[in-house]
Amino acid sequence: MKKTIFSVALFGSAFLLFWVQFIVAKSLLPLLGGTPAVWNVCQAFFQMMLLAGYGYAAWLSDRPSLRSQFWIHGAVAIGGGLALWSQFNQVLSQSTITVDRPLITLLQILFLGVALPFFALSATAPLLQRWVSQTRLDLGKDPYVLYAASNAGSLLGVLGYPGAIEPLFSLLEQRQFWQLGYGVELLLIGACVLITWRDRSGRSSSDSNDSEQVLQSKQQPRSEIFGALGDFKKLENLENLDELTTLQEQLTTLDNTPASSKNGAVVNRLTFASEPDSLPNKPLQPTWRDRLQWALFAFLPASLSLGVTTYVTTDLAAIPLFWAIPLSLYLLTYIVAFSNWRWSAIAYPLSIASLPLLVTPLVFWSRLDGAQNLWVMLPFHWLGFAIAAFVCHQTLALIKPSVTYLTQFYFWIALGGALGGSFNAIAVPYLFPTTQEYPLILILTLLSVINSHRLPKWSWIAIGLGFGALLAGINFNHLADYWAAYGVAFGLLALIGWALQLRKTKIISAGLAIILMMQFSVGLRGEVLLIDRSFFGVNRVVRDRSRQVMSLLHGSTLHGQQSLLPQRRDRPLTYFTETGPIGEFFAGFNQSRRDRVAVLGLGIGTLASYAQPDQQWTFYEIDPTVKLIAQNPTYFSFLELSKGKVVVEIGDGRLKMQTVGDRSLDLVIMDAFSSDSIPVHLITREAIASYLNKLTDRGLILVNITNRYLDLLPVLGAISQDLRLTAIHRWDLRVLEAEKAIGKTPSHWVAIARSPQDLNWLIDRPQTQWQPVPPQPPSQLWTDDRSSLLSVIRSR
Repeated sequence: MKKTIFSVALFGSAFLLFWVQFIVAKSLLPLLGGTPAVWNVCQAFFQMMLLAGYGYAAWLSDRPSLRSQFWIHGAVAIGGGLALWSQFNQVLSQSTITVDRPLITLLQILFLGVALPFFALSATAPLLQRWVSQTRLDLGKDPYVLYAASNAGSLLGVLGYPGAIEPLFSLLEQRQFWQLGYGVELLLIGACVLITWRDRSGRSSSDSNDSEQVLQSKQQPRSEIFGALGDFKKLENLENLDELTTLQEQLTTLDNTPASSKNGAVVNRLTFASEPDSLPNKPLQPTWRDRLQWALFAFLPASLSLGVTTYVTTDLAAIPLFWAIPLSLYLLTYIVAFSNWRWSAIAYPLSIASLPLLVTPLVFWSRLDGAQNLWVMLPFHWLGFAIAAFVCHQTLALIKPSVTYLTQFYFWIALGGALGGSFNAIAVPYLFPTTQEYPLILILTLLSVINSHRLPKWSWIAIGLGFGALLAGINFNHLADYWAAYGVAFGLLALIGWALQLRKTKIISAGLAIILMMQFSVGLRGEVLLIDRSFFGVNRVVRDRSRQVMSLLHGSTLHGQQSLLPQRRDRPLTYFTETGPIGEFFAGFNQSRRDRVAVLGLGIGTLASYAQPDQQWTFYEIDPTVKLIAQNPTYFSFLELSKGKVVVEIGDGRLKMQTVGDRSLDLVIMDAFSSDSIPVHLITREAIASYLNKLTDRGLILVNITNRYLDLLPVLGAISQDLRLTAIHRWDLRVLEAEKAIGKTPSHWVAIARSPQDLNWLIDRPQTQWQPVPPQPPSQLWTDDRSSLLSVIRSR
């Protein structure tokens, strides 16, 4: 029963920690147009708060009085509850963000809204484990096992939110339930305090002497055990799983048995080196090298988790909820590593040996900007990340200190995680123009493993290939000639070889592989004229002379295309062609006297080609970089060539529309849902109702719902039903080869009006393909408080 209470308390604190991250991120996403950077910044903030909580736990656990620890943490936890109940809902529901400095204002909201309760919860897990280690309970001998329960709670929070919590409960209900859960957690913490106080032990001297006798009876020193687990060659000499399991159990026993360090002869911790067997035994007190190793092997998987998420959702497929898969794998490998899983004894060395073979193709594929087979590539990237994360987490489990330094250990791995999250969310957008951090951290992970374990000789060829692939993707145009690129490659390799004291044969084999890999030319079809990375994503301008077009891509999503031929410069392409739904719409709309149009989403300004001389068009764009690109005639000229009066305003479209006078617009066009992350807040019941207030009596709403992965037609159908509106749609799926040759792509548009009569001119056209939107169940209705992307993901 007592073990159950501790397990439930740790499980609950972890579940609440991850649940609140989703609540906060979903509450703040509308303020910044739904960009994935909001999630990354939230992750970095929560990792920094986790670090602060672990640092506080390490400080508190060093207090000599257990009673004072209880009182101090009780005050912190109750203070977090008071802050939670007084300002949690208010801050998250009433905040605004300045678009020109989104990072600072986002962090301010996070700090004011959730910092203190999150801080209190993050400190709970290490403190409870430290307290249980001071009891007579059997669990106190190995409190690290509770880490698996904590990570299980985290995993349930990650998987349970999109699968159950988000579809079933509104944001307001979620915040209320979370507040209730925090109160229950306070009661569980109180129960753990009572158990610790009643079952506290004075075991220090007697238990220490017993433990020393146990350790002295061990036949193998720790370095020799690690030599068998970490050395691939020694693995080949081990005949069965039982022998491997025995080795791992010996490591676990050595780790979790308190020991006296008076003779300095007992090794309680793994120390890495190129020759583990030759290391002398080390005293129990962790060194700075130990602490830096803890931070390093926590930094790598944390950075990789965000790196692979950004890469997959930016360069491969912008499918919503794909961020949940790397995060789940991250937590799952943590659970496996710290749960003393029997099979990890063989999985660990095999993962180490396979890492070079996986990293090499992953780095190479990550440098390819062209089309890739999505469903073939995704499993490889996730598998590579899972194995790399498992190696790092299993290494942490092997080098964990005795329970005396438990909170210190958690602080340093939290520091590594916070640095990894901050590197990806805050530093990377300013350091790299594209998603280069992902292959870079892959290589760094591989080099860290190289420095810690002996690998087969053939692995160095794979390492060289991966290193060459990384360098092949770097732009060396500023160097004198191509040979200078080889000089950079070999110079870096020589520097790494000197730092790691590698043999000449390894450097030569890796160098030959670099020469081979750098022969390949990687890149998009066409000439990349501009790459710009901002808080809102990666934008690329590409010129394709063979097809005579200029394109803007946001990640892997095409945001517009313009012909390079002078006679076709003013002709709209892609989703906006004159033979498509939008062309048919404006052929009728522009015959009436309607002169005020608002467009949510700019792209390259293609829609401005439909503007007439007597019309006023206002584009609302949240990303300042997109505005600069669209207004630069060197790249695109739709705005410059437009016949109408065109204005571009920076900011969230829904928020900016609030400043527009009621009943002043004739048409609202929403062109923000074909991208890699849809701004959900623009397509809720409340959002559509607010647009209607800005329209004249016969005003219309036109929505581009072209999307590779989401079907938004049911959502708009349900909203139209609820607001008693009329909605029709046209799906222009069949595009002739001749039309493709001039830049037309399939598109799907929805037109919404107050009454059917306002759309008769469109639906009654001869041979029209516009059709009424089918009736939808109420469950498809999205509101500001309730929405679920799972319900609209395409099945094929």
